Amino acid sequence: MPMRPQDVYDDPDGHWDFLTTPSDRDFEGQHFDRKEGRRPRPDGSVSGTNIQSFRNRIMECVSGFANANRDGGLLVVGIASDGAVRGLKHLNENQINQIMKLDDVLVSHGCHCKLHRVVVEDGEQDEIALFLGARHMRDLGHESTRVDS
Repeated sequence: MPMRPQDVYDDPDGHWDFLTTPSDRDFEGQHFDRKEGRRPRPDGSVSGTNIQSFRNRIMECVSGFANANRDGGLLVVGIASDGAVRGLKHLNENQINQIMKLDDVLVSHGCHCKLHRVVVEDGEQDEIALFLGARHMRDLGHESTRVDS
């Protein structure tokens, strides 16, 4: 593995070229995955049903990383499969909170998550979400599930 998920989580700017590589084939694997996020409807909103479905996909991915290896894995939300930074600005605060709070459902696994400020293709500020999942938080050097700001 060229880098550890923890290293990319701790310093996403230092690994920006890797995070935005233009091919999922060069990014995704046993330790890394990325998802664009739910695309907004024509009115700019995202339905609650879509958010719940997406939250379930995030949980499955984090749980898969935790079950697959001791190093866990990193899921990045807000970057498309072609490396384009889509961000999360189309989600409202409640929707972001819903996808970021996993400690109530990941009872057997650890997940460290945070939002990271980025500049999207149109030059505007936005955020991406990073989820660092492992079998136990102690595997990541942490005691419990928590959300960073």
